[in-house]
Amino acid sequence: MSKIIVLGDQDTVLGFHLAGVVEARAVSTQEQADDAVQQALSSPDAGIVIVTQECSSWLSQKTRKALSATAKPVVIEIPGKRAVEVPGQRISDLVKKAIGIDLK
Repeated sequence: MSKIIVLGDQDTVLGFHLAGVVEARAVSTQEQADDAVQQALSSPDAGIVIVTQECSSWLSQKTRKALSATAKPVVIEIPGKRAVEVPGQRISDLVKKAIGIDLK
């Protein structure tokens, strides 16, 4: 069974832990973000990697290139604690944008 991996700020990670996601890692620097994403991409049972926008902004060019070149796991960027809220934006909308499947 594929797992969900969440990478982002402490509050986002805690929220996903409370929702039942076991594999979640708080990152606060570029080095931590690059390392966490590389580990997630190399995990054979990773199905979905959820990354906050802030975490994504810290990624090096090499890691961004690796993300764009992979089909599995599916990488979804979500707003984090410091993101500007977009009215009407839901996680299911972000998933649909990333993989083309409407979650109900």
